[in-house]
Amino acid sequence: MNRIAHAKYIDPLDHLWITAAKELGLQVERSPHGYAHTDGKGNLYIAPTEELDPDDCLAQMILHELCHALVQGEDSFSKPDWGLSNDEQADVYTSDVTREQACLRVQASLLRPYGLRRLLAPTTDFRVFYDALPQNPLDSASPREAKLSQDGLSLAHHPPYRRVLTEALTATAELHRALGKSSRPSATSNEAKEPLPSLWQSAPSPKLHKSGLPMSDGILESKKGATCGGCAFLKTPDKRGAAFRCERTAIEASPGKVVNPTLAACALFEPPLDCQSCAACCRHAFSLVPVRLSDEVNWRHPQLVGKSGKDLTILRDPERRCCAALGETAEHSFGCLIYSDRPRTCRDFSAGTFNCLEARRRVGLDA
Repeated sequence: MNRIAHAKYIDPLDHLWITAAKELGLQVERSPHGYAHTDGKGNLYIAPTEELDPDDCLAQMILHELCHALVQGEDSFSKPDWGLSNDEQADVYTSDVTREQACLRVQASLLRPYGLRRLLAPTTDFRVFYDALPQNPLDSASPREAKLSQDGLSLAHHPPYRRVLTEALTATAELHRALGKSSRPSATSNEAKEPLPSLWQSAPSPKLHKSGLPMSDGILESKKGATCGGCAFLKTPDKRGAAFRCERTAIEASPGKVVNPTLAACALFEPPLDCQSCAACCRHAFSLVPVRLSDEVNWRHPQLVGKSGKDLTILRDPERRCCAALGETAEHSFGCLIYSDRPRTCRDFSAGTFNCLEARRRVGLDA
């Protein structure tokens, strides 16, 4: 008697990322005509599993293509192959190599907080470049690469990408941990029959810090000798008897996880921030800076004050996408031109807080 099937099995990891792609307007299809290709009409074609490298997977391919889209910008969804050229003889190829490297920096940055840098690593000729990226994948980038990478990460933290990517990466990390025990090599395994270990074995889930953050990004361990006490995002108690907390684990509705300053730091350790080389809060992280009637800037620098509806605000520089009072030096650092007269809003803003971290995410300095 022939049984009629009413459903088909899909690999859980594939399912997570096919769903993520669909939520962003991409229909994933398997096709033998090329490694990965988009038609600019909402279709993403990826080679069948048997044509991929043994340590590659559909999930990684989808994520990598989404990172290309982030670097190329939202309008790239309507362009074949995100507007890139894969022809080494083409005049634009050198520029596209820079964009490929920016894409890999974005991919590593997005995977880093989940300890997934090895599990979902690319497998093309650019793998050597990817594996050599430092703990903060944005470090050591050329000015052009840095700009492309930061713009890509900035877009990743805006709707709808932020929710979709966060959900897919969180679920992937949970699956990674769930498979950790069951994927350990067996003492009776036959290496002759299985010459290659499972990727789940060779890229095990990292141990977790007390904060819940990974102790490794999947490739690099947490910085040796670093402690929570030296991290820029440790929130010190604001009243007696309160606990130290990790701002990286905070959300708007609740404070971060309690941590001990003497603990070894997690893989996302950040040394104290230099506000003048960051200035995320003064750039396009926020759309306006409220000004009170009592703020000195009103009468000392009236040319910088405007109105947004009924409210007073500092004017914006539309070309530079930043506060009009933000100055820039030849060393690519930033400085406030009215620092001693800055509004109360700016005076109350502190480095290393939840709002500071959110600002850095919005401008692409942190994933």
